[in-house]
Amino acid sequence: MTDTIPTAPEAPAAAPAAAPAAAETAATSLLGAASASAGTLVSNGQSPQQPAEVGAAADYSTLALPEGATADPATMDAFKALLGEHKLSTEGGQKLLDLHLQTLQAQQQQVQQTIAGWAQQVGNDPEIGGVRQAQVLGLARQALDTYGSPELLGVLNETGLGNHPEVIRAFYRMGKAIAEDGRRGPGHGVAPDPLRALYPTMFKD
Repeated sequence: MTDTIPTAPEAPAAAPAAAPAAAETAATSLLGAASASAGTLVSNGQSPQQPAEVGAAADYSTLALPEGATADPATMDAFKALLGEHKLSTEGGQKLLDLHLQTLQAQQQQVQQTIAGWAQQVGNDPEIGGVRQAQVLGLARQALDTYGSPELLGVLNETGLGNHPEVIRAFYRMGKAIAEDGRRGPGHGVAPDPLRALYPTMFKD
């Protein structure tokens, strides 16, 4: 009979190490990945790669505007400070700046199209356009010169509202009324008060 040599009980298998919570979040949550201020989203257990500028201040002085474009220095300083606050790279800052400028350009083009559209509406309007347009604009300008000011004319020109059909219609009707009643401005063409003519010292303006 062969003696059996007792053996030591086997040690329980070690529990698998828990994966870091951050790694689980990165693998399962889009929000977790999006919350990182910098880094490249990777899969298959690879370590995120850091962009070249992380750990060193980005040089926002190289941000470039299109040729002929200008920017308010205070606004640019605020923009650069915002980029630094969010730790964006210089490349990322340039992309944001380009997108902003493209948006502004599109808005300006839309404004110009709107102003040109107003002028076209005037030409097609049965009251103020067509063959009467030159006369209408003349009377409208007379009313503007009489009751308006150089500052108002500047506003109409700068904003393009001088092309708006309702603005032109209003001044045209004012000019037409002036022409019909013979007045050319406040107080002009009004018959004098006979009492004022006879006894001027009795009245105090």
